Parts: sequence; structure tokens; C-alpha cells
Amino acid sequence: MEAVPAATYADLHTFRRAPMERRDPHARETKHIAKLQAKVQEVETALQEAIDADDEDKADTLHEASHRLSEQLNDLDEQLRQYSPTERAAAGAIVTIDRDGEAVIHRGLLREAEAKALRALAHVQAGIDPAQTEDAESLEPKP
Repeated sequence: MEAVPAATYADLHTFRRAPMERRDPHARETKHIAKLQAKVQEVETALQEAIDADDEDKADTLHEASHRLSEQLNDLDEQLRQYSPTERAAAGAIVTIDRDGEAVIHRGLLREAEAKALRALAHVQAGIDPAQTEDAESLEPKP
């Protein structure tokens, strides 16, 4: 842990982001996603009909409804993304305060040494000799 009064973009850029994996949704989540997708399809069909009928008020209302449903689907998809246990153990976070006094949390940050160790571990688990890939990885740009 390290305490700093403020974290700039340059400070954050010195870290790598730990990759997230998308887990399979549970049965309840799958059902909810399917229900939302069906609603989106219904609203899109009604929206197209309203546009064809030149009903701007109805089209605006349906467009807003479609936007809200899409946001709900995106939120659900974000909830399905997570760090693997190995990456969660290695990654850290930076907590800062924005100009409005609100806390901002930058999660999943890895120092270069931690990122390199995770890559080596992944190569070993895949049966690849990490020494053979070190030269190629040193040429990779930071994300």
C-alpha cells in the first residue's frame, strides 16, 4: 500500500490493467437477460413503427425506453465480468477524490513486475516456456 495525495493520469498510466473474464450467467441471470432482450426487441419494433407513422412523440418515448433497457443489459453484462482469483490476489486499487469530493476507485491495477509474473504464470499453465516469450513481450506496448 502506498499513500499519495493525488493520482494523475500519468500516475495511473504506470500501471497495467488486470484482464477481466466474463463468467457464465446463472439460470436466474440468463432468464433476466433473455427477458430484457425480448423487451428491447419489442420496443425496437414499436419504435420503427412509430418512425414509419411519423409519430415523433411516441418515437421519442420509445427511444428513451430502448436506451434504458440497453443500459440495464450493459449493467448486467458488467456484473458478469470479474477478475480471476490469481489476478484479484495480485492486483491493487487506487482510491482518489474527484473535484466534487466523490471517491473514485481505479481497480485491477498491476505494477509491471506483477503483470510480468502473471504472464509468466499463464505461460507455465499453458505449457509454454516463459523464457521463450520474454523477448517478444518486451516489445509489446503498454495498454
